[in-house]
Amino acid sequence: MKNRQTVIRTAFGGLILVALLLYLLIRPAVVRARIEKGFEPSDTTEYKQQYRTKSAMEEMDIEAFSPYLHVALALSGGVNDFALPCDVVYYKMENGKRTEALTLRKGTIVEVDGSTVTFGKDFIGYPTFQKGWRYIRPLTPVGTEADETYYYVRTNVLEKIVRSLIRGSDNPNVKKSLTGTRDAVYGSVRLIDRIFYYEGIYCSEDLTRFPVESPDVTRYPQK
Repeated sequence: MKNRQTVIRTAFGGLILVALLLYLLIRPAVVRARIEKGFEPSDTTEYKQQYRTKSAMEEMDIEAFSPYLHVALALSGGVNDFALPCDVVYYKMENGKRTEALTLRKGTIVEVDGSTVTFGKDFIGYPTFQKGWRYIRPLTPVGTEADETYYYVRTNVLEKIVRSLIRGSDNPNVKKSLTGTRDAVYGSVRLIDRIFYYEGIYCSEDLTRFPVESPDVTRYPQK
């Protein structure tokens, strides 16, 4: 009898484990399908078509999208020189493959505007056509000239940077609303993705949560 009960319990536990694994495997696909279903493409201006046609990032007029990145987060002067919390590896595309082009080591001091940080090109970048990658200009180490070249960088690396940057703020409102919350880091890094989504420009592969949070349209210019 005891052996039978043990077998039943083992089988039941196995079924629960299988069901959990199936949920973890299927759920992302279901969420992604809902995100794509809710996306309404815009068929207006030519520059928006660059993402629609999936032009190579290097061939895009990427600066056409720059006004959407002029969204600022006030940090009240608490962060001026910022030490990178991790290595930041930037890649370029060569013969269809990403190759390491530039590395900023953990602890490198980069320039940050102490009164206002523009969560734009250097901290967020643009979504690419592959999940987990951004197209971005590199951060500028103190005492060096800004590099205007765009590179590829992993999304999770930018998340580490933004999380550390927010936690370094002396602004209590920023700390209260953003610090330590996974949702805030996710939303901050994907701000441009959310704008693109609601502007009908592109349904970014980095959007993995449904519903897609609407950006505050009063904080970025209408085009």
